[in-house]
Amino acid sequence: IKFTPQGAVVARVTLLNETATHATLCLEVQDTGVGIALDAQKYLFQPFSQADETTARKFGGTGLGLAICRELVDLMGGHTGLESVVGKGSAFHCTLPLEKQTPAASSTTAREPASLRNYRALVVTNNTLLRPFIEQQMRALKLQTTGVADPAQTLAILRDAGAPSFHFIVLHLPVEEAVALAKEIKRDPATAQTRVVLLAPEGYSMESAFPGIDARLNIPLRHTEALDCLSGLLENAPLPRPEEPAPVAAPRRELKILLVEDSQVNRIIASALMQKLGYAVEEATDGQRAVEAVRGAHYDLILMDQEMPGSDGCEATRQIRKYEATHCRKPAYIIAMTAHVGKDARTACLCAGMDDFLSKPVNAAEMQEALARFISEETLPG
Repeated sequence: IKFTPQGAVVARVTLLNETATHATLCLEVQDTGVGIALDAQKYLFQPFSQADETTARKFGGTGLGLAICRELVDLMGGHTGLESVVGKGSAFHCTLPLEKQTPAASSTTAREPASLRNYRALVVTNNTLLRPFIEQQMRALKLQTTGVADPAQTLAILRDAGAPSFHFIVLHLPVEEAVALAKEIKRDPATAQTRVVLLAPEGYSMESAFPGIDARLNIPLRHTEALDCLSGLLENAPLPRPEEPAPVAAPRRELKILLVEDSQVNRIIASALMQKLGYAVEEATDGQRAVEAVRGAHYDLILMDQEMPGSDGCEATRQIRKYEATHCRKPAYIIAMTAHVGKDARTACLCAGMDDFLSKPVNAAEMQEALARFISEETLPG
């Protein structure tokens, strides 16, 4: 926390693999803090070491924390690692192979969130690090979920006659902004019945009299509390149950797709796969050529090999994202393709700015699912 003056710190726990008796977990802490220079990272896990001598003066500490963590994780048969960019933040992780315990007997069963299935939620927050996790938790409740960055985008979507209506608006905003947006939503007869939920830090005191706010949930979100809250809002004043969504259809327009792959054999296979799915692709044989191609044309979708000589997939993605940002260009949807299936590889790709991740060899079903996710995001308003 002390290295992150603004932004957020996110903790994740991911199940990497499991057997009948064991499970391997990946624990990760990601921040938007000061970051660590590449040449200083190799010293971080050594006792009494910090990124530089100014760190102790400014932040305090002895430089023992990471060394102790690594030693404990090594003793447990796991490993530690980090990725960091100066000025943008860091992501530390460790993996732990653990023996499964016999579950305690329980008289209660998990509640199935069927009552929320296919209702639509709009998540509003300008925190780009937290937004995917809030959306993920909404989807775990079986809600169809869309995320936007600010109140202006929210109102534009709600007033767009061609956009789908939303049953819930979930706000992770300063209270004043949230209340102002809630008033606008409730003032419009077309959206007055929409349930508005405020996400606030745990322990934050909020008066129930705030206009337009139907309920409040604490951050960090807890599954059962969110389920009870949203289900309760429906029980108190039911909304028409939405119909089952139709399967994602093929795109209504031609997609400009760039395949980035240094292996000729892999390019042939991937091109054939895309042709089978009804798409033509352009090709680049390495990361630098991919960056040059993007500078010369806009691509809707980029299939990016992770490991290539010279500029690899992650570095090429970072350069592409920088070019898109500085030239006000709509970001391409970038799907990583890699033979590495571990958490480290996935994390590296997503932290570099990629949108999705496929393990090689890629089959038609997996590619079609990835394309469906891309098309679904493309057709969402905003």
